[in-house]
Parts: sequence; C-alpha cells; structure tokens
Amino acid sequence: MHFLDIENTIENNRLMYNISRQDSSIIKGLLTILIVIGHNHIVAPQGSPLMLFLYTFHVMCFFILPWLYDKKKDLTLENIGTTILRAWIPYVFFFVLSLIVFMVIVRKQPDVGGIAAAFVTGSQALLKENVGFFFLWFLPTFCTFSILKLVGDKWGQVKCFIIILSICTFLFPWRDMEWMKNNLPFGIYVALRYYIYGFIIFYLLKWREWTKYVGAVVFLIFTWMYWNGIISWYNIVLMPVVGFMFVLSVAPIFRRQAWLQEIGKYSLPIYLLHVYVYNVIERVVPHTMIWGFVVLVLTLVLTYFISYIIYKMPRLKNIIFPRNVDEWKSAFLYK
Repeated sequence: MHFLDIENTIENNRLMYNISRQDSSIIKGLLTILIVIGHNHIVAPQGSPLMLFLYTFHVMCFFILPWLYDKKKDLTLENIGTTILRAWIPYVFFFVLSLIVFMVIVRKQPDVGGIAAAFVTGSQALLKENVGFFFLWFLPTFCTFSILKLVGDKWGQVKCFIIILSICTFLFPWRDMEWMKNNLPFGIYVALRYYIYGFIIFYLLKWREWTKYVGAVVFLIFTWMYWNGIISWYNIVLMPVVGFMFVLSVAPIFRRQAWLQEIGKYSLPIYLLHVYVYNVIERVVPHTMIWGFVVLVLTLVLTYFISYIIYKMPRLKNIIFPRNVDEWKSAFLYK
C-alpha cells in the first residue's frame, strides 16, 4: 500500500489526536525544567551520564509538539513570514547580545567570517566558538522545521520526500555528520533529522491513543538500560519518541500545578534567558550538589520573573518576542 493510501486510511478511520493547551503548557514546562537541568553543569556536569541522558530527548520533544496542535496553519506567504519573524527576531536579538557578552569576557578580535557562518548556519559548534553560547541553534532550526512542516502538510508528495530525507540523516552516525551541521544554512540538517519524530508520534496516536502508554513503558525500559550501562546514549535513536510519549502520559498528573503551566507559558524566554542567569550565579557559588540545586531553582525563578516582566511591557515584548509583523511594527510607533 502506498504511503498516501495509509495516511488516508488512518485519516478516515480515526479521529485526530489533539493536545489541549493546558497539557501543551505542562509538557513545555517539564521539558524546560529538564533543559535548564541539562545546562546546569553543577548538577549535570559536561559529559556526565545525566547530561548525556537528558540530551537524548528533551529539546527534540519541542519539535514533536506542533504535530499535535489542533489548528493547522495554511501554507501562505503570511504564515511563512510570521514563522520566520517569530524565530529570527529573538534569534537576532540574542545573537547580538551573546556576541557582546562574549567579546567583553574573552576580549579577543572577533572573527567576522566565523560570526557570519555561525549566524547563517545556526551550528552549535560554530555558535559556541564564535559567539560563546550554543543554545541559539534552536531558533533557526525550529524555524526551518516549521516551514518544512507547513510545506509537508500542504502536499503529501512533498511530505513523503521530506520523510525520506529525514530517514537518510540516520544512515550515518551523528558525529560523522559534522560537515552538514556546520555548513548547511538555517539548521536544515537538524530540522530534517527531527522531522521524522513528530511524524511517528502523530500517526501512532491517530492509530491508537494507548500507544503513548506503550511508549512511556519503553522509555522507562530504555532509561533503566542506560543507567545500568546496557546501552549508550548515542544508541537510543528513538528516545525522543518514547521520551515524548512518557511526558505526554504523565502530563495529566500535573494539571493542578499552575506554576508548571506558567513555566510552559514562558518556555521560550526562559530558554533564551536562563543561560545568562545561570552563568552569573554559577560563578559565585560553591560547586556542590546542594548548591547546584539551589542554582537550579534560582535560575528558574529569576528567568521566569524576567520573562513575566518582559511580557508585561508590551513595547519590549513586541520588540523581542513579536507574534506577528503588526506587533513588531507597533513596537516602533510612538503615539
């Protein structure tokens, strides 16, 4: 049976699986906390088992969430422009901020060519080398992914082609694909790689909703195998799929936790701000596990309140985090 026939069969026989806004915020909140833990090198030192474990699924799950949203966007120039604006405006802002901070701290002559390459490619390695922070990769990559999804949702044949390309990215080990990550523009290699995860989740849940519980159990099994040295972090290719199913399965447990939904609501600004806040606090506290957890809580609390304040200042919010072109333009209009 042709892929499109399979897709149509599922479409006709199953209701769409749509995630609620509440559960979406909870999942974003949980994932954001995991990301902040992964970037906390006191709790999860660089190269430690905990850090490597978290990196097998936490950020990738953000590329799965859009597949489960109720409202599908049409492929229009306006929607493409809005997608680019919402990612690249904060990308430019925090890229420049990171570059300034990096130049002040390192005090070396900037490599204009390296900075330009880092900006265009969104490569983690180039960003780290030239701007000092690699976390910015998410924005151009997510933007490219979102456009790929828009195009794939419009034309089934194009979706087939994107899926084939996505599968091809797994034919070689991640570490052997450095050239593509560092040379292809706009994070397209990583965007293609992550595309297949959401596709798998989307059609599994449309087929049978209970598959999320199977995935959650598989996640626990993989987790046990990892921490017992049976498998390595780079061998768990499907970890983002089962990791997302685990988070999706436990999300209802946290529906009364308003604080977690608040973190999810401000997940993007918290993600973009927490690295600066953490690096400041980390320099002035002892590197012990207790202090590591104190730093973790302080990082989350401070970045939440900074994000909250930014969103309560319409002009500043619209400059950094505009939802559309009109909002961004309005920030520069003085009445």
